[in-house]
Amino acid sequence: MNQGDTPTITYENLPFDTAQIAAVKVLIYGSTKIEFSGADVVRRTGSLSVTLTQAQTISLDPYTQIQMQIRVRTNDGTAYTSNTMYTTIGEMLKLEVI
Repeated sequence: MNQGDTPTITYENLPFDTAQIAAVKVLIYGSTKIEFSGADVVRRTGSLSVTLTQAQTISLDPYTQIQMQIRVRTNDGTAYTSNTMYTTIGEMLKLEVI
């Protein structure tokens, strides 16, 4: 992932039926905190995904480790939290949205 990109982050092989989700959050924390919830999280059979905007990836510091995690509560009240995933952001020479 690089500053200025519009990446789609997809979580697959989930231990629950995505049709049974009552609440969902996708957290991306670095120098800036970005959170997605509700309709911002695309639900497909067996996967969840979010797409960041150029402005969101530009707001992330390329010298800070990025942490990503999903949190879900299903209709029966069961809560799931993924392991925290880590990545870095590639630097963009000119910080602008094109």
